[in-house]
Amino acid sequence: MDILRDRVITSCWTLADALKVHFDDPTTTQPKVNIDFPVMSEKLFIWDTMPLRDLEGNIVSVDGWSIIFTLTAVKQPDRFKDKNGNYDIVKDWNDRHGRARMCFWYARNSKSWQYGGRVMNDGVSPTERE
Repeated sequence: MDILRDRVITSCWTLADALKVHFDDPTTTQPKVNIDFPVMSEKLFIWDTMPLRDLEGNIVSVDGWSIIFTLTAVKQPDRFKDKNGNYDIVKDWNDRHGRARMCFWYARNSKSWQYGGRVMNDGVSPTERE
């Protein structure tokens, strides 16, 4: 296995960058995400994404593949319904932490992510949550 530093230019927040952020600064905003932003999966909630790093914290690739890890939960539209019987995605989203799993994704271009699956098998984590 050939492990190389990621050739994709990524941004990195330093402590100095974080210290510049102030709650009362009107320029401190989250990026605007367009409604047509491509989703990685229609069947999964995906959040808290992090890249594969070496022991020094550098982002690396494996045999030319970029790898990311995500907290992931399967959407449950049959379980979460509103009073009219429609899927209540907000209730589903708010419940996701109790069923979150650590998953991985891979891509050659750091954009076209392919789902690799779960990182841990059932029962490996010492707690109910991964």
